Amino acid sequence: MVSFELWSTIASVGTFLVIAATAVVAIIQLRHTRSGNQIAAAMTIHSFVESQEFQEGRRFIRDELVNLPPRCRVSPHAGGNDNQGRATNDFSG
Repeated sequence: MVSFELWSTIASVGTFLVIAATAVVAIIQLRHTRSGNQIAAAMTIHSFVESQEFQEGRRFIRDELVNLPPRCRVSPHAGGNDNQGRATNDFSG
C-alpha cells in the first residue's frame, strides 16, 4: 500500500511540472508576440514612408529647398538658439 505522503509528493511534483510547462509556453508565446509586434511596426513605417504625402515631402526637400536663395539657407554651424532649441538666424537680409 502506498502511503499518503508518497501520493502528496507525486501530486506536488506533477503540479510543479504543469506550472513549469505553462511558464515555458508563455515565454514562447511572448517571443512570438514580440516578433509580430516588430513586423507590425515595420509594416506601419513602410506604409508611412511609401505614402503620397511623405513622397511629396521628400520631393520638396530634394527639388525645392535646394533652390532657395543663399540668404534663406541655414548652415548647421551658423547662428544660435534661444536655449529652447529654436534657431535664431536672421533671414531678413
